[in-house]
Amino acid sequence: MTDASGPGETLPQIRHLIGGQPTDGLSGECFESRDPHDGALLATVARGSRQDGERAITAARTAFDDGPWPSMTAKERAAVLHRLADLVDQHADDLALLETRDSGKVIHLARHADLPRVAHNFRFFADYAEKLAHPDLEVRGHRERITYDPAGNVPPLVLISDVARPTSMRWRRRMFTSVAARVMSRVTGMT
Repeated sequence: MTDASGPGETLPQIRHLIGGQPTDGLSGECFESRDPHDGALLATVARGSRQDGERAITAARTAFDDGPWPSMTAKERAAVLHRLADLVDQHADDLALLETRDSGKVIHLARHADLPRVAHNFRFFADYAEKLAHPDLEVRGHRERITYDPAGNVPPLVLISDVARPTSMRWRRRMFTSVAARVMSRVTGMT
C-alpha cells in the first residue's frame, strides 16, 4: 500500500474540532483513511470516544449559550447559510475530489449532483429560516404571530447505511442549523 502524498508532502492528520479548536481524541488513537480505489493512505484521523462526544456536546452547549447564533436575526443566520452555499460552489471541484478519494464515489456525480444539492440545501434552509422568522397570520379577525427561536444543540444519529447517500447528513444539518444553533453529528456503526 502506498500513501497519497507527493514528494516532500506530508499526509494530513485530521483532528476533532471541539469548541472551535482542533484537538486530538482523548485516547490519542487514530485510524487510517484510505483511497478505496488503490488503498493509498490519505490521512490519519483522530478516533473519537464517548468522552470526546461529551466534550463536544458541552462545547456546543456553551457556544449556543454564549455565542452569537441565538441572538442573530433570521436574516443574519440566513446570510451565514448563503455564504456557506457560496463557499461550496466556489470550492466544488476540490470538494468533489475529496469526496471521491475518501468514499470512492464517481467524481462526476460528486461534482454535478451531490455538491450542487449541498449548496441548494444551504440556500433553501437559509430562505426557510427567514420565512419562519415571524410570520403574521390573520385568524378570525385577529393577528397572530408565531416565532421559532433557536432551540439549542441537536445531535442527530445517522445509520451507516444512510451515509451511502452523502448529502443525507448534510441536508439534515442544514435543516436543523436553519432554526437550531449547533448540530453535532455522529455516524453510528449499527444498522
